[in-house]
Amino acid sequence: MENERIRECINALMENKWIIKGKDPQLYRMIREEQKAIRKFCNEKLGANLYIHGQFVMLEKIPDHYASWMGIDTFREQDDYTMYSLILVYLEEKMSSEQFLLTDICEELGYIWTDQETVDWSTFKTRMNFVRAMSYCIEQQLIHQVDGDTTNFKYHQEADVLYEVTQMSRYVLRSYPEDYQQFTSFIEFEQYHEQALNLEDTEIRRQKVYRNLLYAPAVLRRQYGEEFAYIRNYRNSIQDDLEKYTYFQLEVYKNLASATNREDRGKLTLFPDNKNSSSLILQWFVLLWEEIEKENLLPNEYGEIQLSRMHCETLLEQTKERFQLGWSKTLIEKTISGLWSILLSEMVIWDFCSIEDEVMIRFYPSSGRLIGEYTQETKDKIKESL
Repeated sequence: MENERIRECINALMENKWIIKGKDPQLYRMIREEQKAIRKFCNEKLGANLYIHGQFVMLEKIPDHYASWMGIDTFREQDDYTMYSLILVYLEEKMSSEQFLLTDICEELGYIWTDQETVDWSTFKTRMNFVRAMSYCIEQQLIHQVDGDTTNFKYHQEADVLYEVTQMSRYVLRSYPEDYQQFTSFIEFEQYHEQALNLEDTEIRRQKVYRNLLYAPAVLRRQYGEEFAYIRNYRNSIQDDLEKYTYFQLEVYKNLASATNREDRGKLTLFPDNKNSSSLILQWFVLLWEEIEKENLLPNEYGEIQLSRMHCETLLEQTKERFQLGWSKTLIEKTISGLWSILLSEMVIWDFCSIEDEVMIRFYPSSGRLIGEYTQETKDKIKESL
């Protein structure tokens, strides 16, 4: 029972940015009660800090490797992130529950902006950058929208809104004693950070392994050679930790390791889910796997395959011919190129592949682990509905 409580707490902390006392008092209380065991796992294995505040709890999740799918879904361009960063700097100077107007922050951002003296709020693009960034702050509960509507600012520069700062706004930016401007690259900054932690090499590697297993869909031998070797050597102890503290099990293959959840427990974000795109990807993998079995496609030493977009769309056409009786009318009516764009975006998010260039796509060994065929019962129901 004790382990189940710990697993539930760690699962919630991994899946959510915050656990707010006012919204989920029972879970908040349980995390506080189990904080000793939670801290032990998170600090030792993940190198992650657990923050327990009077009104919320938060696990600081800093990935070891960064990927495009880790971005903010609602952001559309780089300036959205720039605007978000400036807003965070502005909020750092505010006290909890302090109120401010939209016009106040717009004026202040003009002084914070680094590339120019003032922000040109007269342009629709700039206002859209601001609206997307502020909307995300509201969604993440860094601020409350007390009066007015932020989206009105898109079309009316004179629009005003009253906001209130929350306690969570002080826990987004990380504090470092050194000046960022001394670093010439992000890699140099990461190296400095590792040295500052004053950890043994084995501790750093262990934390990287656990972070990659729990923060990313898969650990690939080609991309993470040292970490992958560590997993193979210490798979039993890693498996014990995952079973004790999480709802995951460890799977290790020749070129791939991943933490999987077979029971769909704990309200996790998993693949496959109930979206149509998940089903279509699994069906597409059937055709891909058949090509490999026929030796029409030969994986490299790391289990990877490179395909052109044209080849991928040809396989999708074959997928449609075989499985479309179970598809919705909307999916059937989509063009193959349009449908492939949807599937490709989802595949990249789940580390099944990466886009090499405008023509080629690299598929990782994880894309051969799962396939999706209709059960006989489903086939019978489809036939009856025709």
